[in-house]
Amino acid sequence: MQVKVGFIGAGNMAKGHMRRLAMMADVKLAAFADINQKAAEEAAATYGGRAYTDHCAMLADTELDAVFIVLPPFAHGPAEEAVLEKKLPLFVEKPVDLDLGRAREFAAEIERLELVSAAGYQERYMEVIRKLKSFLAGRQVGLFMGYWLGGTPQVGWWRRKAMSGGQAVEQTTHVFDMVRFLFGEVQAVQAVGRPGLNPFNMEGFDVEIASAANLLMADGTIGTVFSACFVTIPASRPAGIDIFCTDATINYKRRHSVLVHTAGQSEEWLNHNQYDLEAVRTFIDAVAQKRPDLVASTYGDAVRSLEVSLAVNRAMETKETVSLPLQ
Repeated sequence: MQVKVGFIGAGNMAKGHMRRLAMMADVKLAAFADINQKAAEEAAATYGGRAYTDHCAMLADTELDAVFIVLPPFAHGPAEEAVLEKKLPLFVEKPVDLDLGRAREFAAEIERLELVSAAGYQERYMEVIRKLKSFLAGRQVGLFMGYWLGGTPQVGWWRRKAMSGGQAVEQTTHVFDMVRFLFGEVQAVQAVGRPGLNPFNMEGFDVEIASAANLLMADGTIGTVFSACFVTIPASRPAGIDIFCTDATINYKRRHSVLVHTAGQSEEWLNHNQYDLEAVRTFIDAVAQKRPDLVASTYGDAVRSLEVSLAVNRAMETKETVSLPLQ
C-alpha cells in the first residue's frame, strides 16, 4: 500500500517533513496547500502532486490517506476541522492550537472516529529518551530543572504573543512535553515572567523575554522550567532537563545526549537514531496498519502538553497558582 499524503502548510518546517517522507518508497506526496502560492508550487515541483492556495480545494480534489498540518500557532483550527470532516488521519505540528477548548474538541473527535493522529514532539522517539524513561522507572525523583535558553526566531508572528502564544507555548512546549513524558501529569503551575523589554528592537515585540515556571506533578515531584529568548551568547545549558533522584543525577541535553551520575560512576549516552525520521515513519506505519496505538505523541496527548503551556501563561498573567485541568 502506498500512503498518499497531503500538506497544509509548505513552509520551512513542512519542508523537513517532506524530505523525510520522500525517502519512503511506500509514501506518495500528492498535494500541497499554502496561502503562499509560491511555496505550494515549489513543493509540487520538487515532489510531484498538485499545488493549492486553499486547503479545502485540495481536500475536495485529491484522494488522500493522511494530511500533515504544519502551520503557525495562530493559523490552527480551520485546517484541522476540514481534515476531520474528511475523516483523515493527521499529523499536526506543535503547538497544536492556541485555543484549548477547540483543541479538546478536535481530540474528542479524533478519538470518536478512531483516527490515527500524531503531533510533532519528536524527542519522544529518541533512543536515549526511551533508555532514560526505563532508567527512571521505579526510581524516586525529587526535583527537576528544565530550560530553553536562546534567541528570538526571525519571523514576525513569533514575537507577537497573540499569534505565537509566547515562548512557553511555541518553544518551551518541548520541555513541558518531555516533563510529562518522563514524570507524568502536571497538577499545578506557578509562574513569573519578564515582560516589557524589546532587546532586539523588533516591531510588535510583546512576548516575555524570560520566565520561570514551577510545576507540581501529580505524584508530588516538583520542578522549575526556565525560558529565555534574549540569549545571544551561547548558554552552557541552552535546552534540556536536569533530574535529581535519590540515587542519581541526570542531565538531558536536548536532542543530543543523557549524562547519568550514580555512586562512583558517570556514564554518557549519546543519541544515534534519526528520531525525526522515526516520528514520521511511525505515523505512516500507523496509518497503513490503522494502529493509533503505535504513535508516541498523539494529538490528544499533545493537547495536554498545550494545556501546561497555557497554564504557565495564565499563571504569569494572574500571579496565582493555576490548577490543571484548566477550566
